[in-house]
Parts: sequence; C-alpha cells; structure tokens
Amino acid sequence: MEDLISFLQAHPRGKREDLAGEVLSLLLREDPGQALLRELLKEDTDEAVYDVKTRLAIEDCVPDIHLIRDRKTFALIELKFDAGLTANQSSGRYSELVGRVIFIVPEKRTSSTEFDALVSDYGITLLSWHDICAKLEQYAAVINNRDSRLFLAALVHLKEFCNVIEQRRFAPFSNEDLIHPKFDVSVEEHLVWITREVLLKTKQQGIFQDLGKLAAGYDHQWLSCVVWLLALSMAPLSG
Repeated sequence: MEDLISFLQAHPRGKREDLAGEVLSLLLREDPGQALLRELLKEDTDEAVYDVKTRLAIEDCVPDIHLIRDRKTFALIELKFDAGLTANQSSGRYSELVGRVIFIVPEKRTSSTEFDALVSDYGITLLSWHDICAKLEQYAAVINNRDSRLFLAALVHLKEFCNVIEQRRFAPFSNEDLIHPKFDVSVEEHLVWITREVLLKTKQQGIFQDLGKLAAGYDHQWLSCVVWLLALSMAPLSG
C-alpha cells in the first residue's frame, strides 16, 4: 500500500469531502476495503474485485466514488459532511443511473429524515463515517504486515479528520427544524457558525469594506444580517 503522505501529494483536493474521498478510496483499494465492499454490496463470492475511482463524470453527474467491475460502474459512493443534498442526489438520479448507491454521512445525519425517501424509494445504503472506519478496522485486524500497518495509519488519520469535522460542523437545518425550532446549545452554535460563514463570504466579496467595524456592534448592515438569520431560523418555509 502507498504511504498516505505520498498519496495525498499526488492527489491534492480542496474540499473536505474530496480529501476524505481520496483517502477512503486508497483504503477501499486494499484487501480490507475490498472485503468491506463485498459485504456492503452483498456479493456472494470472495473473488469480486472493484476498481475504485474518484470524481468521474457519468452523464450529467460527478459522483464522489465509482466502484467499477468489468469496466463498468457497478455502484456509487457519495460522501457528505455538512453540505446539503444536490438536486441529482435528492432526486434519486444516481440510483437510476447505477442502481446501487451508498451514502456516507456524519453520525448525526443518519437519524435525520433527509434520506428517508432515498432509502424507501431507491434502496440506498446509509452509513456514518464512524461505521465505515470501524468496519475497515475490523477487516484490517486479521492482517499483520507492512501494508496492514500503512493501512491502519491512514485509517487513523481519516478517523481523526472525520471526528474533528463532526465536532465543528453541523448538519443542515431540516424543514422540521425551521418550522418547529428547538433552541438548545447546538442550535445556538449552529447560528453562530452560519453567521461567521456569512461574514466570511461578505468580506471575500467586498460587501463589507471594514470587517472590524462589525465587531463593534454599530454597523446597521451587520445587525440586519443577524436579525435576518434569526428570523430565517424560526420562520416556516412556504410551499
């Protein structure tokens, strides 16, 4: 197995999902990863082998990971942290193209309702990052060689990466959250995070020329922005 640092130098990615996807794809190409894929895809034979490719276009879609057999995409893996579902994802488009789709999301999103229709109507497999890492660790435990040690080292980094993101990021507000908000600590932290993101975007786009004024509390545009965010979080969605 290739050293993780060398691999990432050759496969740089900007987005968090893309970076995690590259590391996961590296792990899925190895024997423990292939065994996990056979389990997830309910393969009856231990001889099934999958070529793992990232970010390949298929018609009008660019799924995160392709699992290829006999030179054809056999299944797709979609990766999420805090981003919402795209139109192609939420409509079941990926399942219509391939049939077998796996979503890997933060633990807190596995219990949300946003994937219910995809699970019931299209039979997608929904797993958390914690589930995937734990299963990879189980399959790797039966092997003890240099490749296994490199595999486990890369897996540790992926687990730590996912843990940090899950602690610092939040699942998107659902319609239910907006219609019937529950103001606990997590919601307050979520609103603070959204506000910071909005401020960063306004600074990058030159909407506010002097971001330092915002902290002083006397910029009316800043106050309007905060009021708008709070109102949005509490107002029911039309339609």
